[in-house]
Amino acid sequence: GDVLQKLIEEITGEYPNLSRIFVDERDQFLSRRIFDAAAESVCRHAATNTASGSDDSEDCVTIEEKTKVVAVVGIGHIAGIKKYWGTVVDCDALCKIPEPSIQSKILGKTIKYSVFSLLIYGAYRVLYFSFSGIYPYFAPHISNIFNATRSYLKL
Repeated sequence: GDVLQKLIEEITGEYPNLSRIFVDERDQFLSRRIFDAAAESVCRHAATNTASGSDDSEDCVTIEEKTKVVAVVGIGHIAGIKKYWGTVVDCDALCKIPEPSIQSKILGKTIKYSVFSLLIYGAYRVLYFSFSGIYPYFAPHISNIFNATRSYLKL
């Protein structure tokens, strides 16, 4: 665990945005979802006791006392889940994909048009070389067609 914590801290230092997205936001999301699952279990337990007519103090349970939720998470997320446990987290905001920046839009268009231009150029080169090899055989016939057309139009 200690080696993993050092590795996470090193990655956080070198790539803070990557760490924020893959570690911090995921810890917040997991913590909130596990907490909600535990709270839902508590509500069901309290509703069952109320429906059965039991009105003792055990109806008012806390998550720590009565609820057991099993969650399988990566070892790197345990400390973060504990850190964010019980805090208010807006999971909908965490699930939103932000709008791309103007730089990323420009880069995307540049790459797209560059690839398209290279394909067009490649097609031109293939067609040019394939017809340049055939042209000497058809040149006299093409010249005759042009000459005949020119003579016909002069009439």
